[in-house]
Amino acid sequence: MRFKAEIKDNTVMSIFIAIVFIIILLNILYPFTINLWLSLLLGLALSFFLLNHFYSTRVAKQLVVDFASQSIRHYKGQDGALHITVRQPGRMPLLNAEMRVIASDHLLFHNEYKTNKTFQTETRVKFSTSGNKDTLITLPYTANKRGVGKVVDIEIHVPQPFGFDTVKLVRLNRPNVEVMVYPDKMKAKRDDMRAKMMQGFIQVNQSLFDDPMQMVGVRDYFPDDNMKRIHWKASAKGDGLKSKLYENVTQMSWMILVNLRSQDHYSPPEYIEDIFEKLAYLTEEATKLGISYSIMTNMTTFDKSNYFKLHEASGPKHYKNTLEALARINSLTYTIPYPVFLKDVMQHEQLPTHVIACGQVNHESLIVLNQVSRKGSYVYHLDTEGIHRLSSSNGGVPNEA
Repeated sequence: MRFKAEIKDNTVMSIFIAIVFIIILLNILYPFTINLWLSLLLGLALSFFLLNHFYSTRVAKQLVVDFASQSIRHYKGQDGALHITVRQPGRMPLLNAEMRVIASDHLLFHNEYKTNKTFQTETRVKFSTSGNKDTLITLPYTANKRGVGKVVDIEIHVPQPFGFDTVKLVRLNRPNVEVMVYPDKMKAKRDDMRAKMMQGFIQVNQSLFDDPMQMVGVRDYFPDDNMKRIHWKASAKGDGLKSKLYENVTQMSWMILVNLRSQDHYSPPEYIEDIFEKLAYLTEEATKLGISYSIMTNMTTFDKSNYFKLHEASGPKHYKNTLEALARINSLTYTIPYPVFLKDVMQHEQLPTHVIACGQVNHESLIVLNQVSRKGSYVYHLDTEGIHRLSSSNGGVPNEA
């Protein structure tokens, strides 16, 4: 990242220089003897002015500021640090300079400088560096809230070595560093989420898939069984190791549909961050159990899908992509009505075995979800209390925590 000097006229120095030139002009027009000490003082003042001007125009010519890492990832509440390298290949030293770093409030600097700016955090640090020397600056912070934290601005204020003013160095390009803050994982209570066969599939005794959420009994342990499959309580009661026996299924997947709107206004509900934290927990459980899932929200985008979508997949890599997606979802952006979003999903997406509606669900949305249920999918609702089968008995409105 490069900088340029923002040079402002010094009123006091300008007046002083004007007086010097007036005296010199008067001495030329009306010759008189100037005191030797006064001449020396005026000469020094003029020299300092020229040296300050030379320093101000040259100090930022070769100055480079770099971040050690352009992409940092944390869970909410974790501590981290921005590592900044200041490189000055030129001969102009920066003595007792002050760097001001402003970032979005997804981060909270430990040495925060209090300002009146909203949604931002600022810190200031003193440093010095000389020619051909790198200086490392460390700015510790805490991951404050879910989202993508960005460094908004950097300024450097350098005291002039030959005067009483400072030189303000402003950036020429934007800082290219982001701190991704994953949501914390909040355990979510859930009803029995049985796996099922989609229409057109034939149930068989030897299936390629097991439903890890539906145990139907125990069997003798096989050498190739995973340790997680061992039923330790049954093994202790019987002779030898016993393994859990799951219900056989032919297909199992989740479609998670997140509503970022409240019922009465466009802003998200107060508990929307709890929803994201429960989703982080549920998708981690799905990853452990080998269940594939997709995530969609009614947040509008500018691509062909018109709304935010994480395509269906499974495994640890998909879970990592899920955490990044949950961090990037902006709950304060423009959204489309949830019923309109649900109708579009039902018309253009292949429905899986399980559909999970997240957030507030009004009566109109409930009608659409009942249609999804009649098409053969299990429909669940995730709210502040957990995940449960969605029915029309509560009007489709989630319980408040």
